Amino acid sequence: MAGLAHRVRATERFRGARNGNSLAGAPGASDTQGSAVDAVTRGLLGESPELMRRTSDDPTLAGSLRPRGPVQLTVTTRHEAGATILTVTGELDVLTAPRLSVPLDDVIRRDGDDVVIDLSGAGFIDSLGLRTLLSAQRRLARRSRSLTVVCGKGPVRRAIELARLAGALGLVWSLDDYRLRRSSRSG
Repeated sequence: MAGLAHRVRATERFRGARNGNSLAGAPGASDTQGSAVDAVTRGLLGESPELMRRTSDDPTLAGSLRPRGPVQLTVTTRHEAGATILTVTGELDVLTAPRLSVPLDDVIRRDGDDVVIDLSGAGFIDSLGLRTLLSAQRRLARRSRSLTVVCGKGPVRRAIELARLAGALGLVWSLDDYRLRRSSRSG
């Protein structure tokens, strides 16, 4: 988590410098910049869940694109013949990606099966969510295992396709498509 907090602080410093402000945390930086970064960091580290709520007056582009309300993500794990399936519902973003990383790391380290991540119930993904998926794919490939991402039509699939990660992540439309693909490979 410390690495994630560091990235958040670095991003905020970059944004401040890009907007013509002094760097947050640097001499001459405004107190509001530093306190905003600290508030986000505390929220990421689990110290204050109310900081993880979006408000209707969020002026940023991200605020206009993302659903209102509390940030939500649930991950369930189940085993199927030759595969471990992680079902993700909610939003996979900078605030929630660590909640996927923990069970995903356990599956990669402990199980010998291929991994399927079902994003059919996910409504949003950002670059850190995509990075989490790509990192898992690389780790599995080093162990001669595969990652398949299940995702139907919608904003999550569009984000994956725009990032040109569909092939690398083994993107399929449904779990039935995955099962069909797996049976054709083995049979």
